[in-house]
Amino acid sequence: MNREAFFDVMRDEFGSLSQDQVNGTEALLDAAEEYSLPMNQLAYVLSTSWHETAATMTPIAEYGKGEGHEYGEPCSQYDNQVAYGRGYVQLTWDYNYEKADTECSLNGALLDDFDLALDPVVASQIIFRGMLEGWFTGKKLGDYVNDTITDYYNARRVVNGTDKADMLADYAESFEQALRAASYGEEETAPEVPEVPESGVTPEEGEHPPQYSFLVTPIGAAVEDCWELTNMIVWKRKR
Repeated sequence: MNREAFFDVMRDEFGSLSQDQVNGTEALLDAAEEYSLPMNQLAYVLSTSWHETAATMTPIAEYGKGEGHEYGEPCSQYDNQVAYGRGYVQLTWDYNYEKADTECSLNGALLDDFDLALDPVVASQIIFRGMLEGWFTGKKLGDYVNDTITDYYNARRVVNGTDKADMLADYAESFEQALRAASYGEEETAPEVPEVPESGVTPEEGEHPPQYSFLVTPIGAAVEDCWELTNMIVWKRKR
């Protein structure tokens, strides 16, 4: 994948990018390699991250930290931590933190510290696996975006109903253009190995190929000399 071409188109579509935005996007592209997503699915994951992180493309804590929402209340069973949105996909509600902790094999670490969802590695697992496996709403990304259909509008149901669905569909189209320009998913062609030209000389039956003549000639001469020497010795003995 040509990442320089990817970011050129991304800048055309979204405007100038900060280094933090570039680094965050690079981290998602790196993580995406593990999942071998088709282009349209990766485009929608990137679109979701762009929206959910307020275009920062880095794992962030929800602005307002859940104030005014039911999930913004302290969770007594988890040391009064608040399960407000965190990460690339804004993970909310205690049961979603429980799900992520189990599926990511964190063995309670995420429940001990909800802020672990801000770690880029953990946040990457949550957005990719959560969307692919249907953690958030029961809807999977593949239900709407796959090899045969690309329904970016309804793909929003994977995370949050149809909230801002039009906007995210537009983002996904832009990311798809960037991925296409970068030749995402195309196998790199190995350089051709030049063929060694043949000499054009076909040895007659019984002859040695030219490439071995340097060896055959001296050996043949040596054998002939040895034969003459043997005959001479035999002749002398007879005398």
